Amino acid sequence: MPEGPAWSSTSSALYSSLMILNLVDGKLPIPPHITHVAIEIGCNGHDLQWLQPPPKGTNVSGLDPHTPIRLQKHVLLIAFEPLLDKWAGYLTTQRATQWKIIEKPHQPGWAAEDRLVVLPFALHPNGNSGRQQVRQAELAPSGRHPHGENSSDETTTRRSMPVGIPFNVAASDGCSSFLKQSKQIKGITASGRRQLAVSFLEKCSTLWYRTEVPAVSLETVIGEWLGGRTISFVKIDAEGFDLEVAKSVGSMANRVRSFTLEVTGDKCTRPLQGISNRCSDVVSSMRELGFSTDQPCALLSGTVLGDSKGACQGNMVFNAISP
Repeated sequence: MPEGPAWSSTSSALYSSLMILNLVDGKLPIPPHITHVAIEIGCNGHDLQWLQPPPKGTNVSGLDPHTPIRLQKHVLLIAFEPLLDKWAGYLTTQRATQWKIIEKPHQPGWAAEDRLVVLPFALHPNGNSGRQQVRQAELAPSGRHPHGENSSDETTTRRSMPVGIPFNVAASDGCSSFLKQSKQIKGITASGRRQLAVSFLEKCSTLWYRTEVPAVSLETVIGEWLGGRTISFVKIDAEGFDLEVAKSVGSMANRVRSFTLEVTGDKCTRPLQGISNRCSDVVSSMRELGFSTDQPCALLSGTVLGDSKGACQGNMVFNAISP
């Protein structure tokens, strides 16, 4: 364990240091039969990449475009989910219904032996700061903690805790994001079959609580934890923060073969997280990273989420530009 207590607390929270994955020489041990590695960022109960084929349009040799990842035994999937309850659910998704599997001990972090790793991190350009920086106590002018605890004890406790990044949890976990929930989508009305979508949008616009989550950059994941290994595809669903997550790949951009991002149509006036991830801006920025798409922004023709005349947001696949 890193230096510091195994657990600590403040007046408002309880913290724990938890070993979540075994490494070998600082790297994730990849089984010899694995030929392709994929990364999923922002998985949730609505959309698990493990149960689906590679994103449509992913141009990577050796991947079957029609077969779910769980059935492609040469593929290792590394998934990231920062909300602890969702992380725990995804971690046990392969063994939740079979008692013989439930009672068998599993290596930390592995949801499916040699095939699926799930980690409780978010991806963020500033994510690496948590390794070096520590939280400082917020002291009242008198030198005492605002809630009355001894200031020196509070400072010592907090210095043992890595920095988290503020995260907004929506009433529907699939809409949680580093960005604030948009109030612009409140009041959208519909009837019949579209009423379910409207109910979902209302939940997406409602802040449930704020927390802090551990975060890491793609550059660290690929360059350090995976030793610079080639990544077949990175699928990102970061609720308006997708482009920033993709940019966090930094110097490891040439190790990625394909990205999938959720983008917002240029005409959309009421997206989930405000005006973010505009399609034309994303296309331009991804080209600067060395990736292009065959999908025109005109396909996202809707002006409001839930627009029956056209989509306002959707996934877009960017493949590496050949040198």
